Amino acid sequence: MSAAQISRRGFVSAAAGLTGIAVLVPDSLAFRLQGRLAPSYTGGTFPDGIASGDPTPDGITLWSRVEGVSGNGSVLMEVATDSGFHKIVKSTLVPVDPAKLYTVKVRVTGLKTHTQYYYRFATKSKNSAVGKFRTALAATSTSAVKFAYFSCQEFGYGYFNAHALMAKDDVDFVVNLGDFVYQDVGYSSYPETVGGITYPALAVRKENNPGSEALSGATTYAEYAKRYQRYRTDKDLQAMQASHAMISTWDDHEVLNDYAGGAGADGGNASRTQPPSYIGWSNERKLAAYNAWFDNMPTFPQVTGGTKLYHKAKFGKNLELFVLDERQYRDKQACGFKASEIDPASCTDLNTPARAYLGAEQMSFLQGGLNTSTSKWKLIANEVVAMALNEVDGKSAGVDDWVGYPTERESLLQAIRSHNVKNVVFATGDYHTFMAGEVRDAAGHAVATEFAGGSVTMPSNSEIAGAIFHTPGYGTAAAPTLPTSHNEAHYLAANPHMKEYDQLHHGYVLASATSSQFSATFKKLQTIRTKSTALAATKTYRVAANSTTVL
Repeated sequence: MSAAQISRRGFVSAAAGLTGIAVLVPDSLAFRLQGRLAPSYTGGTFPDGIASGDPTPDGITLWSRVEGVSGNGSVLMEVATDSGFHKIVKSTLVPVDPAKLYTVKVRVTGLKTHTQYYYRFATKSKNSAVGKFRTALAATSTSAVKFAYFSCQEFGYGYFNAHALMAKDDVDFVVNLGDFVYQDVGYSSYPETVGGITYPALAVRKENNPGSEALSGATTYAEYAKRYQRYRTDKDLQAMQASHAMISTWDDHEVLNDYAGGAGADGGNASRTQPPSYIGWSNERKLAAYNAWFDNMPTFPQVTGGTKLYHKAKFGKNLELFVLDERQYRDKQACGFKASEIDPASCTDLNTPARAYLGAEQMSFLQGGLNTSTSKWKLIANEVVAMALNEVDGKSAGVDDWVGYPTERESLLQAIRSHNVKNVVFATGDYHTFMAGEVRDAAGHAVATEFAGGSVTMPSNSEIAGAIFHTPGYGTAAAPTLPTSHNEAHYLAANPHMKEYDQLHHGYVLASATSSQFSATFKKLQTIRTKSTALAATKTYRVAANSTTVL
């Protein structure tokens, strides 16, 4: 057995080479003989896999969860330059808090820039899986920055085929744009009747059957935390997390669909009529969800003990990433949020100046950061769509998006334009649709570009029309289609600032930033309804430096 392994009773064989005698020693002594720190826990497992996050030129955050142990204790964390852990460069004991359901998280510093490392956790007798990460480029580096981004991975409706592919990509990091978990179970393995409507059994995972939780959704810290545990039973998700450092933000489903965190006691959903999903909103529920997110993701709050998420991260000279929080501080959606689309002509409170989206502090952070950034590309990790979204009937589909908060949207775009900030790109999730195009201000000036990824699994509006409501022309869950009246050509005609609007494919985006261009490759899967990494298509878009033209 190598020193990189831990047996049930710490088998020491160094003496055997001299005497032919193998010596069995207690676990704690075995650790000391191997020159390792001895954790307090014995046994246990690491069923959720491991994850790394928030890479900097000299640091990383490492995460896991231990199960099958009890009480307060510690696990060992090790970082090495080789997968066999013969060259360990960092080692420490990490305390574990049972109140956080035995999650483990630690920040590691003092590492070398743009270097691949391997890491693991261990009790006295069990190792976690081995993961790897890459530290960020040095501030002076002119190398290309390679990364991927994804969003919206509902557990039941499809398989995480995107993660199986992403795990194999050669990237510096991945960006999680939110809806990492869904607080409820929208697609069950058995038929459900809600509000007099019977919804078909659409889940492909037969274990997606959590009983009453399917309707009410998580409401307590433990229920929210268990959503992360359920999602991480997926081996493809575990493989992706073990392969790349992840930079994360949240969207709405980590708390509650379409909630507005700054709207007060009702969460912005007071006028919604979709029980029981919106019953039981409270600030306590919101805080429970936020705490569960931080405890189960490889990232720390920006303020110790708080829930501040937004921040920025620099990758050499070619990329600065601005990670936003577009849920916690927003006021409620306009006009009662009675539908998924609004008519700007009749929605009188749409342009109310006092309606916050990012909020004053976060908006100042973003505008100031963009204005002073010296990086070639300024990438905004953006939960919801920034481009205008016009339906074929002329109404706006962006009630929950940036265009639903036009005062702050225009404030941001005018700050970019007036300060002549070049090379701003929005990397977007949420809408379950691949989109590429220009972000234009109210006067029609192209100010930035945007590349939105299709979802990992969550169906688009068109897929829902076919799979759930059996609307003619929209196909089925296994083979979604679009009627001629609502095909991509009609959407592009209603949105001339867009180059693509693909509602039928799932996947993710593979991107690269250099001194001369930004590229985004849409990786579109053939299916999510069966396990397969076959691609239906790839499409690469490019933007030249100092341009807003998507090619």
